[in-house]
Amino acid sequence: MQLARWTKETKPSFIREILKFSTQPDVISFAGGLPAPELFPTAELNQALTDSLTTHGASVLQYSISEGDPLLRQHLSTSLTARRIPAGVDDIILTNGSQHGLDLIAKALVEPGDVVLVEDPTYLGALQAMRPYRPNFVAVASDGEGMIPEALADAIRRENPKLVYIVPTFSNPRGTTMGVERRKKIVAACREADVALVEDEPYAELRYRGEELPGLRHFWDEVIYLGTFSKTLAPALRLGWVVAPPSLMPAIRLGLQATCLNVGALLQRAAAIMLGGGFQRHLASLRTFYAERLDCMLGEMEASLPAGTTWSRPDGGLFIWADLPEDVRTMELVQLAVDRKVAFVPGVPFFVGKGGESSMRLNFSNSTPEQIRVGMARLKGAIEAQRAGR
Repeated sequence: MQLARWTKETKPSFIREILKFSTQPDVISFAGGLPAPELFPTAELNQALTDSLTTHGASVLQYSISEGDPLLRQHLSTSLTARRIPAGVDDIILTNGSQHGLDLIAKALVEPGDVVLVEDPTYLGALQAMRPYRPNFVAVASDGEGMIPEALADAIRRENPKLVYIVPTFSNPRGTTMGVERRKKIVAACREADVALVEDEPYAELRYRGEELPGLRHFWDEVIYLGTFSKTLAPALRLGWVVAPPSLMPAIRLGLQATCLNVGALLQRAAAIMLGGGFQRHLASLRTFYAERLDCMLGEMEASLPAGTTWSRPDGGLFIWADLPEDVRTMELVQLAVDRKVAFVPGVPFFVGKGGESSMRLNFSNSTPEQIRVGMARLKGAIEAQRAGR
């Protein structure tokens, strides 16, 4: 059997491999971007599912339209527009999580050899979602505010890209947020060159301090926007959405029909009931709990990480990025940490080229403050052991 070339060129997700260890009950995991399971709205979702079946019966168990539940798309349209992300009902298509949305976008736009510009570092899952279409990924210089506009403009002139991919708010992996003026410049560079711009926003509603910022799509309605319920309701719902311009929507719809026909109607209707009910109260609760965990981890980093370490101080999201002294090699540190029952993700997998050898991504949402304190002490021990061994 001869497999497709992309299967030989693509490695398994490093994060998925780390999660095999971190699911052990005695391991404290700062690895995956997992929501806190104790904060899942179990009772509310149970009621929403019951109401869906009681009220709508067979219709939510049948095949449904490819675009998705009209009621859920209406709720999303209202919510997104209020957050300065223009999105009419017909601009929205429901997906099986935002990773599915990334696949559909790449399927619609990317052909072998096309250049895709990404931040440096960038979200590992986006690279995996697009790799089957065999693009040429090119990293654009980035700093503590994300992709640098002047570097993007240079890359557009030099590379003639098909697509630019950005996580502008509480980015994965760095937790950084792009300011308004930079957002305008990024959009202007893509608009002037007529390059597709993808705005991936899985964390934007998880803001713990500061003011909400307008989306990139606010400045150009051709921006392709991705969202998900995985971080705010529950990952197992596998519900996300793409907001796309009319010129792209038919191709997105065709791609979805080719892969899954439609997203499950029962879960869509349950999510619609949630959005029309207690979702904002649930979101406020998440923000309170996660803000406490973020502050706890930032405090523990002061005490646990070696002198010379720097790290991001996010206003929201799920991640903190740390750059350690050069003698700490985080790909080697992983095993020492797991041996001490703590897990993290090293920086290297998030870079298209070289980079991240002494960096790490830490998740704080899936651990209680006490677990964070214990886990950071274990991580400190692993770092000290590696340095002593050297």
